[in-house]
Amino acid sequence: MRAKTTYFGDTTLVLAGGGVGGIAFAGACLAAELRGCRFHAAAATSIGAIVATLVAAGFSGRELVRLICEISHPDLLGGRVRTEPSDRSGSSGRFDPVPSEPSGKSKDRAEGGLHASESLQHWMNLRLREKLGIGRPVVTFSDLPRPLMILAADLRRGGAQAWSRVTDSQMPVGLAVRCACTNPFHCPPIEFEGRLLADGSILGNLPADETNNWGLEHCAQLPALVFRLATTERQDRGPGFDSVRSLQCLGDIVISGRAGPPPSLPAPCQQIEIPGGIVSLMDITPSRPAVRNLLRAGYDAVTDFFENEKSRVAKSGYVRRRLDVAPQPTLVDQTMIQLRSARRDIFIAGGDLSWSWELFPILALKTLEGISVRILSAKSVDPSLATTLGQLGCDVRQSTADLLAYGTFIDPDDPDGAAILVKLFDGQLRGGALVGRQCGSGVLAALVDRFHRLWEEGIPQNTIAQPEFESVEWHVVEQALRAQVGQYRESVFSLQPVEVKDLLPLAQYLGVARLRRADAVADLYERTGRILFEPMCVRGSSWFLAPPVIETVAGRLALIDGVHRIHHCRRRGIATVNAILVHEASEPPPAKICQGWDQVLPLPFHVGRNERYEQYEEARWRDVRSAWTAVVHQSLPARPSSQASLYPSTLPQS
Repeated sequence: MRAKTTYFGDTTLVLAGGGVGGIAFAGACLAAELRGCRFHAAAATSIGAIVATLVAAGFSGRELVRLICEISHPDLLGGRVRTEPSDRSGSSGRFDPVPSEPSGKSKDRAEGGLHASESLQHWMNLRLREKLGIGRPVVTFSDLPRPLMILAADLRRGGAQAWSRVTDSQMPVGLAVRCACTNPFHCPPIEFEGRLLADGSILGNLPADETNNWGLEHCAQLPALVFRLATTERQDRGPGFDSVRSLQCLGDIVISGRAGPPPSLPAPCQQIEIPGGIVSLMDITPSRPAVRNLLRAGYDAVTDFFENEKSRVAKSGYVRRRLDVAPQPTLVDQTMIQLRSARRDIFIAGGDLSWSWELFPILALKTLEGISVRILSAKSVDPSLATTLGQLGCDVRQSTADLLAYGTFIDPDDPDGAAILVKLFDGQLRGGALVGRQCGSGVLAALVDRFHRLWEEGIPQNTIAQPEFESVEWHVVEQALRAQVGQYRESVFSLQPVEVKDLLPLAQYLGVARLRRADAVADLYERTGRILFEPMCVRGSSWFLAPPVIETVAGRLALIDGVHRIHHCRRRGIATVNAILVHEASEPPPAKICQGWDQVLPLPFHVGRNERYEQYEEARWRDVRSAWTAVVHQSLPARPSSQASLYPSTLPQS
């Protein structure tokens, strides 16, 4: 049985230095990818900068291994890359393991060869252009699809030099990699903009502690996996530093920071040491076993780490906090993230199903795709909730027996199926764990069989119908906002198209699960042929989709509700959406308006409002959720809007 952890599902990759043994990082990245890791960003120094750059460009683990095998021998030995005439138009070069002439000789240039560090820059630029489809001669940090930070040592000033798309968006990536990898004991340092730059590991083998002095604005929230070689000397910098450090954020990229009392939003890192041994330059050729051994060492080290994680899941669980400072995704968040991968069958086992309100968009989309959705409850279900699930095409039944476990089973009979387990009372699995079935699982198979039997014996709670969507009258939405949101009693409303580029968020952090939900909402509008995001509901149900809510504040458009949907539109290049524009609110917004979207960071877990918003004021919070609940009750004869306050506001804001 292969277990995957959702905690490191969205993570930051941090690579130390350590000389040519850093080839092992490629094998480590492959193992992490195969166990469900998605690298949101990367930071590195020294040879780690090569692997981190390829990760930031979107290369898969298998592509990394192939490319590292290709690059390992000539550049690290000081060979040169011969450039064919076609290379000038952007095609690939090929490596020749021929020693270059000493630095400074003009003969190399006349023959079309490049010195070692130059050949690395040239090779990296070619690979990035091919991967990203860029026709320009140079690839910059702004071209990379994922954030990247590369660190080098400034020998002239005695400090660190780092580049990222926040600080140096037009910096050539190949040049930054070349500076970070230039060992001053083998190659001349690089002169660049008045600096004398060399291998960043001179300052220490993690992307370095000196960056604490660069005015970091806020802490990173993504957990980080730090790969380093066990043979690398750890350079402690006095009291207050520890081998496992908290992380801080330089713009949009995680780097290491000081240990000690964690900040208000700490992001723990997990270091994985790779036993690389002592490797010399002469060992690194494709025909010798050293390269293969290093790749295998990296792969095995990460594999062992995740096997140990599986044991921790069994003992303590991921709904609890695996690390003292590490919030974990909830069952609902885990389910929203994973449901998008369902291709054939979804089986959900739960209590009273009150948490399923947030899953409505994804469940509706899946039923429209023809995917079977069966839901088994262990407790009585609110009739309106059961009706809504039926209108979405979900078959709900209640079991009179104890389920023993709650969870979501996605394509359970498929080789790539998965299960999100919350609690199993016999002690085999506790907490939330994402369990794959690549190798088969006796525990998972037994659970699925049990749920199937309970399902057959269950009591039907609803009738199933094909989802039918209908528009909601604008005056109903306006009336609900004016009645339920105190700051909008005397406001002027309009439902109109707005330019996405003009909208500014309040939230500094987004939820990865909510982004999956926003994707499903947008796909629903597309599937039903409706304008994005006109007021819409499922006919005969208590489910309502509202447009984003935007306030005009001193000439700016502040996004009050719908930040995840607007983030989705920005990613997909959608220029205009329908939104509710609010003029003359009685109070300022409940938090500071962000200057731009580059300050917004997606997180794999939930954070409270005080942390999600800067300068948050609870008294000025807009209770938009109550307005949407009132709209729902107006559509249900048994629950008129006057009784909306008697029922919980279960519709989530997004």
